[in-house]
Amino acid sequence: MDKDLTLVFRNVDADRTVELLSKNPDWSASARYDAITALGELEDFVRQLSYGNIDDPQTAADELMEKMKWA
Repeated sequence: MDKDLTLVFRNVDADRTVELLSKNPDWSASARYDAITALGELEDFVRQLSYGNIDDPQTAADELMEKMKWA
């Protein structure tokens, strides 16, 4: 019987491999930013931009991309 194993890594900077029960499963996981947080911050940025609440959109976008490690 196959069993599924789901692992969630947050703020992981490199691929990870895990040896489990003396077997090398064929999977790896990587993430640079928590996806839910990233989407929320991106939505907030777009909302604030559309309301005209950002004085310097280019700088704000650069800062957001750097924070999310997209730059």
